Amino acid sequence: MTPLFLLYLLGTVHACFAGYREAAGRNLRIRKRRYYLSATLRGLIAGQLAAALIVLTLLALGARLGSFELLFAALAPGCWAAVAVFGTYAAFVGLAFVFFAVPHPEVRTLTSVLVFGPFTLGLRAVIVAGTLAAVAVDPRLETAVLFAVGAATMLAVEPALARLGFSARAAA
Repeated sequence: MTPLFLLYLLGTVHACFAGYREAAGRNLRIRKRRYYLSATLRGLIAGQLAAALIVLTLLALGARLGSFELLFAALAPGCWAAVAVFGTYAAFVGLAFVFFAVPHPEVRTLTSVLVFGPFTLGLRAVIVAGTLAAVAVDPRLETAVLFAVGAATMLAVEPALARLGFSARAAA
């Protein structure tokens, strides 16, 4: 699997969770499955729009370099460094979901408060750390541009969803 594809998968999962997070706490209904599914799908769509901007950046960088094979080979070390940072974060978040298998609401609530809360607060720092790791491993212009665009678009997904206000309208 190429590191760019892994970054795409991690970005897609991030966007889905961003849609969920943006909707969380807005709906007072008891049955919220459909509401959260819609929010997650909105996050997925926003994430694909962000991915399209990243692909346009890759196309521009490939045109500048003259070869996409050379570009992908040049970007690989930085991408693997970012995958290591983002993948570690994603693995810890994924492990926290194990506690949701426990049938006690207290365990789920504690997991949300003690794990997901701080991990959500640290998400921006993780995105910046992954970007810095990529550029530190591969300090070339193409890597810096790609990861600057990637970080900016991924950081913009949740605020963009909030600004559009779909979840607030759906909860009303």
